Amino acid sequence: MRNKAQSRKVHIWAGIVIVLAVVLLNTSDCFAIVWPPVREDEQEFLKWYEEHKNEDAQYVLSGDLQLTLGTEDQPILLDGTGHIDIVCGRYAIVAASPLVLDNENLLITETGGIALVVNSGGTVALYNGKISVSSGAGIMLSSGEIRTDPQKGEFQIEATGESCTGVYCSGGETAELSGLNIRSSGTGQVRGVFSFMGDISLSDCDITVSSTGDAYGIYGNREVSVSNCTIEAIAGEGGNAVSVYSQLDQMTIINSSLTPPVEGAMTVYQMINNDNPKPVTVQVGTELTQEMLPDTVLTLLELKGTKELIDVALPVRWEVSQADTDAFGVTQITGTYLLQNLPYTVHNPENVTPRMAVISKNEEKGMFPVSYQVNDKDTGRYGILFLMPYPYGADTLEMEYSLDKENWSLYRLSDSSSNLLNGGVPTELGLLSFYIEIPCEQDELYVRFLTGPGSSYEELGDMWLLDLTSTQTIPPVWSGSSEGDRGGAGVKPPDRDPDTGTGEGPDNNPSQNPDTEDDNKNSQKHSQGEETDHPTDTATVSAQKKIRTSSGQAGIQESFPPEPAVTAEVMEPGGQEEKAADSEPLVKPSQNPGEAASQAGHEKKQSQPGISPWKVTVVILCCVLIVSAVVYLGLKLMRKEADVPRDQK
Repeated sequence: MRNKAQSRKVHIWAGIVIVLAVVLLNTSDCFAIVWPPVREDEQEFLKWYEEHKNEDAQYVLSGDLQLTLGTEDQPILLDGTGHIDIVCGRYAIVAASPLVLDNENLLITETGGIALVVNSGGTVALYNGKISVSSGAGIMLSSGEIRTDPQKGEFQIEATGESCTGVYCSGGETAELSGLNIRSSGTGQVRGVFSFMGDISLSDCDITVSSTGDAYGIYGNREVSVSNCTIEAIAGEGGNAVSVYSQLDQMTIINSSLTPPVEGAMTVYQMINNDNPKPVTVQVGTELTQEMLPDTVLTLLELKGTKELIDVALPVRWEVSQADTDAFGVTQITGTYLLQNLPYTVHNPENVTPRMAVISKNEEKGMFPVSYQVNDKDTGRYGILFLMPYPYGADTLEMEYSLDKENWSLYRLSDSSSNLLNGGVPTELGLLSFYIEIPCEQDELYVRFLTGPGSSYEELGDMWLLDLTSTQTIPPVWSGSSEGDRGGAGVKPPDRDPDTGTGEGPDNNPSQNPDTEDDNKNSQKHSQGEETDHPTDTATVSAQKKIRTSSGQAGIQESFPPEPAVTAEVMEPGGQEEKAADSEPLVKPSQNPGEAASQAGHEKKQSQPGISPWKVTVVILCCVLIVSAVVYLGLKLMRKEADVPRDQK
């Protein structure tokens, strides 16, 4: 009887060991949380999906769905328009080959495990659809790449329940994620993205995490890089809310909105172009100094990632030694941006360079040309290109010309207007350039200019003598091109007539008004009538045009359009050209000092997201009971022969 009782006990304990082993296996790190593992028929599923993808249908997995038939050229495509529900239950979809999810009505649900395992080593494209998981992980990235495309649509990842995770990165290499929309909420420690071993890099992601316990937008055990993301973490009373966390305290955060904020996050801009300041006019012989020039230049910046554009006045230092103020004329100087002490980072990969014109003059009265260029004579007519200060604030500018200094004619455009400012704006360097054709049978011509009210040049200007046999050309730098004179050398002015300068003019002399300025900056052309090319210097970028009327009168006002700047030197100061990714801000999240180490140690023990604390407890208890049972059975069997009744001795 006693042997039967012992045998019954052995059977009972053996049953307990088997039950505990099954429970242990169910709690272990595997795709399916059932034993033994079951595999879904891949071809049968793909055939079903193709037949029902434009209908309302549901597919319930009876095992892990291994998708292995895709290639990089022909990935498995789950598209369509129907409301397709793939119910994973306790199983998982394993992308073991390239896969594309592109159905905005596709819903993949999972309970207690992992919905989608990316283990292809290739690309899994998430264009449209949704993954919803309860008390588990939406996606586990083991090897391969997750790709999104905001132009195609939006893919949503939703995780709810106890200790849930949106995306779990289990590989040892750097995981690069972009364009993900993740919502995680529940109890315990809830995470949007969790990296177990490798570095993690996120860009253009929208992540919101909430928990009654601890909430982590991004939890990384190694280096974490975040760019252009919106991350919000909300924790319950007594819990920790951390938007971005790295166990190694190695984080690079650029142009991201973080709640709660993280110390060391940086904002990075990139220069697009700038508005050159208006010219500065000084008397001949004046020594140019920094104090005489603007200390900032309005610059167009682009917020990296979002492409948001803003205008910012950036500090600049000018190369005053480039200016030649010893003689009448105009020179160009360049500047260097001072970016070291800004509260944000500015990159200048296109070498955007501040430039401005410096005009040196004597006691000239009114408007004056700083240079001119004569084209070939053609049947008694000359083409002349003028360069002069732009009369900011004035609405009109007229020119009179004469062959003998006594008989004056008012120059008119082809539309009979005499206003040279009609449709014209300043050149890139803030000057005025225009082209005229004028009849002349001799080699000299006298001109003078009348500037309307509102400008510092408001009066009838001095008389200027033009040598029509001159072969000088205006350097292309003044036409808005970056080629040509790089500063220091000016352009030759005409000669002021030595016999006059009284400024006496016709009866329609403009009246005097206070000086004002206009902020026009862009360079455009103003032309009317038929256009014909004129020969110019080969280095000149902008074409010169002439206009003829039916009466033979010709005229044009033209300003050179700006060309794309290609400067010869990098204006980015030392230290600013470093990429944002190379910076090493050491950032600590706002949480209890001792919290990180304990939580990190806990995470290292986990190989599967979504395993709640009670499951861990069950695993430990099962192991203890199994060992105890084995020891107990062994001792019982060893004592079986020795335990003999005394009456049989």
